[in-house]
Amino acid sequence: CIQFDLQAPEPAADAAHGLLDAPAAIAALDRLYGQAERWLDQLQILERAVDAAETPDEQTAYRFRIGGLWESQLGDMVRAIESYREVLSHDPGHLPTIEALDRIVHGDNEPMAAAQVLAPLYEQLAEWEHLIDVQEVMIAHTEDPETRIERLHLVAQIHERQVGEFDKAFAAYARALALDPQSENTIAQLERLAEVTSEWEKYAQLLSEQAAAVADPLVKVALLGRLAQTLELRLGNVDGAVERYLQILAIDPEHRESIAALDRIFSNSQRWPELVENLQRQIAIT
Repeated sequence: CIQFDLQAPEPAADAAHGLLDAPAAIAALDRLYGQAERWLDQLQILERAVDAAETPDEQTAYRFRIGGLWESQLGDMVRAIESYREVLSHDPGHLPTIEALDRIVHGDNEPMAAAQVLAPLYEQLAEWEHLIDVQEVMIAHTEDPETRIERLHLVAQIHERQVGEFDKAFAAYARALALDPQSENTIAQLERLAEVTSEWEKYAQLLSEQAAAVADPLVKVALLGRLAQTLELRLGNVDGAVERYLQILAIDPEHRESIAALDRIFSNSQRWPELVENLQRQIAIT
């Protein structure tokens, strides 16, 4: 039987070091160091307890407590996250550890580090909603535009392929387009989704908003060109297409693709006065 003076925890703890291999001594020192708020000593005891534990569940419990000690008492979130990572490497489904990391993810101290631990775990467990949530946190804390776009594409893919939420996938790609309106990859994904869902009106509205928002004339012309093609070929809105082609010519009077498109539209619809005006543009350019 091992007894320590609970009224004087520090001397009692010091006296127990000769019995460290005994589980009862480890438990007693753990309690006494906690009472004495000797956190580093308690940390050493918990690390010894991991080695002395007889079952994997006991080891998991001690590793989790080590993470909690780093987080709450020692104020070292980086080491806390690393300790929680160690727990999950041995027990990927340990719910208290997952909840602790999720709390850090939605806090102000090292959310990215915690998210990088949880993201592959949630993917492994097919916890798609949780994975999206973690990715959104990572997007919010990412400054590099290219990396943010990559993460937005990943979120869109999860929404589309794993959850079947096409509207949310489209919204994620739309956010990526706002970061880089020239991204051919993003535009291709948006067009593909519009094809799958027949949401050409939504796609056209997005292109219109982006064209109005950008200042670079070359980018504006490219967006207006895509918008004009969508209006004409997908939505049958010929007048809307003509309006966008004319907007392009107001920016670039010699834009040959727009002139050729107007020539085709005016010829097919027998809009002869407008065709004459468009031919005069071609003569002026020549």
